Amino acid sequence: MRHEPSYVPKQRKVNYKIVVPFILFMMIVSVFAFKKIYDDQIYEDKGFKVCNLSSKDTERILRKNLSEYENYKYTQVQDYSFYGETLKFYENDFDFHKTDPFIGNTVFLNNLCGTDIEDKKPYLLSHDLDIGIQLDTLEDGFYVMEILRDFDYYLLETDENIEFEFSSIKRSNQIKEVKVFANQEMINKYYDEPLLRHNLVFLEVSTVETNNQYDIVLDPAGLTYYDNEEINYGHFYQDVLESEYTYSLATKVKNELEKHGLRVYLTRDNENPINYFDNNGRIIKAYESNANYYVHMRFESSGSNMDRGLNIFYSNFTSNRFASSVTKAILNGTKFKPSPYEDGINGPGVYQTSLIDGYDFNDWIRETGGMLTGAGQLEGYPTVYNESKRGMYSIDILYGYMTDHDDLSTWVEDIDQIAKQTAEGILSQLGIKGD
Repeated sequence: MRHEPSYVPKQRKVNYKIVVPFILFMMIVSVFAFKKIYDDQIYEDKGFKVCNLSSKDTERILRKNLSEYENYKYTQVQDYSFYGETLKFYENDFDFHKTDPFIGNTVFLNNLCGTDIEDKKPYLLSHDLDIGIQLDTLEDGFYVMEILRDFDYYLLETDENIEFEFSSIKRSNQIKEVKVFANQEMINKYYDEPLLRHNLVFLEVSTVETNNQYDIVLDPAGLTYYDNEEINYGHFYQDVLESEYTYSLATKVKNELEKHGLRVYLTRDNENPINYFDNNGRIIKAYESNANYYVHMRFESSGSNMDRGLNIFYSNFTSNRFASSVTKAILNGTKFKPSPYEDGINGPGVYQTSLIDGYDFNDWIRETGGMLTGAGQLEGYPTVYNESKRGMYSIDILYGYMTDHDDLSTWVEDIDQIAKQTAEGILSQLGIKGD
């Protein structure tokens, strides 16, 4: 006999007193979560920020670190300069003929992005233009500066707001960009309680992979115009033309330097003449390249048998480091001998150029250093950059004389090695390890 099941499951009743509030709660949470995500996506932190921090974290760090300086004294900055990769500050407006009171003192840089106030980088503000705050030694961060004078520390401040930027050369595919600025009102406007009581001078340092500038200018002598517009190929002896030899060498040095990532600007090709000091000439083009270093390259002739061997000239207002580095590399790695002349200051082959009216006698060195070396001050030279606070660190290389048998033989037989050793000396100056 078949029996039909008679059990019917009992239906559960929904407890609306629990479910409805839970659903409402979840809806409210979802709305707030969505709003939070949306706000995070569109929120733009427009406050003052450094060291890749938010404006709030920036304020916290700056207030904490700047409070350490409350009892410091202050001294005024009136001017600044940038030569090669060296930054300097001056108590007075820069005067080529006077030594500024800051020169000879030590300036200390303290990175406010996390370092202790005692962890400072010292830099001597030397009379030599290439000895000061070295850009390539600075880590990324936000720096306050103080100077040690008469056994006391002073923070650097300025009456006028300033903002300018400089860049190092490219090393290991990295470039140091430095912004120097002082703007008390701009910073304080972000805070109800002012952050700064003085218009302090700060350095903001960051690392980038590229920018729109060159690192080094190579300027091969020759291929200019005479006054009558005929082409001047430079010095010559028999079938040897200076313009052809120096251009060939410059291109080889350029190739060697570019192997290390450096960006090299040649002032001319081997076909089109271009003068040095015209208003649109080689020196102006060198400034426009924004390069940090300049190297002039010569190969001359002479009727004197004393004129032979390697000569490298540098400014009276720099150290001899650049010239010495390149001289050492060339003499150690080629058949060149140093010039028999001596200047009583340097080792063989290295020469401080003489002076004319207090300025460097060497045209190329003087005219590439901006106001720092007195560019444009002598009659007949362009004045476009005579007030430039930025100058190229320059040397002038005279690779011997084509009228000397040994010098000419070295050129003909060993130009690739000359190029390699010249590049090696430049790399040594730049702190870049060569081959």
